[in-house]
Amino acid sequence: VLTDGEAAESAVRAAAATAGFAIARWNAATERQQAVSYADIEAFRGLESSFVILCLAGDYPTDPALGKRLYLGMTRGNFALSVFAPVSTLERVQARMAESARAQATGAINGR
Repeated sequence: VLTDGEAAESAVRAAAATAGFAIARWNAATERQQAVSYADIEAFRGLESSFVILCLAGDYPTDPALGKRLYLGMTRGNFALSVFAPVSTLERVQARMAESARAQATGAINGR
């Protein structure tokens, strides 16, 4: 689980307590545990995992600020990705992804 600050970390801990599963702060030096690991998006920079749950609870007043977090978080998963965020943030994520898909399709049609 990748988080964007204390609010998201708190939500992850609450979800784990409610669901009854163990969580542990991610640490590259420790062996794999029988727990779901969580880390700040920045702390996981340059690393990857098969499955990533991206929890965005922060306020992103500009698209570049949101885009940076999305890029850092979404590119860490190499098999599956889930994104949890307030509805307003998810709507912005969806719009960004739709625009990216349009640009990619247009480039492919035009031979770029």
